[in-house]
Amino acid sequence: MTQPGLWLNPLILGDLKAGIESVPDLDQAGELGVGLVWFAAIPASQGETRAYGALDGLVLDGRDFGDWVFSAHVGASLREPDPAQARLFAQDGREILAVAQALEATYGADPIAAARRVAMAMMARTASDTGTSQWLWETPLGRRVRITARTTPTPQA
Repeated sequence: MTQPGLWLNPLILGDLKAGIESVPDLDQAGELGVGLVWFAAIPASQGETRAYGALDGLVLDGRDFGDWVFSAHVGASLREPDPAQARLFAQDGREILAVAQALEATYGADPIAAARRVAMAMMARTASDTGTSQWLWETPLGRRVRITARTTPTPQA
């Protein structure tokens, strides 16, 4: 990955993915779920509990979504995985990372940074369209994840 000092832990990535697959509202929203996992995996893999992001002047398909800010909080794992479970989650995470590395090799862009931008765009679109602006879930290994999206007011002239 080209972003200096950024590393995604395959076990954490797989654990977050397995947890979000159990969120009922995301059953039919696979892209949003993947976006939420990417956004949460970055701080969790770095040993951080919080992350923030922003998109200014988001326009998708010709629609202006305005300015957005995002926050993620990922609690520490509450329990140790059994070895078989850890291997499965780590394998899931490695498969996700392999796709990112293939994209980087093909297109030369930083896939983690790109995934983070796409994740934020998906969150903003969903919050605008459905009013859902907070996602909460617990992973199989006991991490508690909360991600919030909110629009920022446009300054009045």
